[in-house]
Amino acid sequence: MARLFSINFYYKGTMHNAMVTVRTTPFFTEYQLSMLDEEVLNQLPDNRILSSSPAHFVFASQSSNASKDLMNEMIQSIADHVQTTV
Repeated sequence: MARLFSINFYYKGTMHNAMVTVRTTPFFTEYQLSMLDEEVLNQLPDNRILSSSPAHFVFASQSSNASKDLMNEMIQSIADHVQTTV
């Protein structure tokens, strides 16, 4: 069964939020982001973050055009919510 929670994060000095759906498989936990502003979504390589262990989070796809600061902010927000360190 999927879980759902929301996160808040800053991007370019503005507070944003997103809904996060959590799906657990035998190999990883997938955090799917939704309800993002289009400006924010366009700065991400994907709307899915994968975690193979409690302190290891990566976006499912990689892109050289993606904002590393935004990606790190979103990963940190999820890590804070699930109470782990990155």
